[in-house]
Amino acid sequence: MFRLGLEENRLEEVFRDLTVLVELFEVSPMFERYLKSPIIGEERKKEALTDRLGGHISQRTLAFLKFLVKKKRIRALRAILERFRELWNEERRLVEVRVTTALRLEVDQRETLSEKIEKLTGRKVELAEEIDPWILGGAVVSYGDRVIDGSIRTQLGLMRKRMREVKIA
Repeated sequence: MFRLGLEENRLEEVFRDLTVLVELFEVSPMFERYLKSPIIGEERKKEALTDRLGGHISQRTLAFLKFLVKKKRIRALRAILERFRELWNEERRLVEVRVTTALRLEVDQRETLSEKIEKLTGRKVELAEEIDPWILGGAVVSYGDRVIDGSIRTQLGLMRKRMREVKIA
C-alpha cells in the first residue's frame, strides 16, 4: 500500500484515508470487532466497509481493506497502519515526539523543545503534548525508542535512592 501510494504520489491521500479508519475504530470499537469477527462472513464485512467508509476514503484504500478481509488479514490492520505511519514519517524525514508535562507548555517552550530535537535527530518534529500532573514538573520526552525523563518525580526518586545508599558512621 505504501509503495503504491509513493509511486502514484498519493501518500498523503492514503494516510488521510487510514486516519479516517483509525478514528472510526476509536469512536466505534464495535465496528473493529465486527470486521475481526470470524463469525461474520467475508461479503458482509465488505458491505460494511463500503457502507461505513465508501464516501469517506478513496476507492483504492477501500479495495485494499476488502483485500485484507478476503485474505483474512484484517486483524493485522492496526499493525499495518502503524507501519505505514512509520514509513511515511521516514519518507518525510519526520519524527513524532511525545512530551509529557505537569502543565501545558508555553509556545516558546514548545518551539525551543522542537528545535533542540530537530538538531538532535536531523528530522522535522511533530510534537504531541500530554498533560500529567503526576510528574510534578519538568518533562518526559519520548520519540522512536528513546525516552528522556527530566520529570521532578523521577529526580526526587533518584535523590531518595541516593540518600538511602549513604552510610552514616
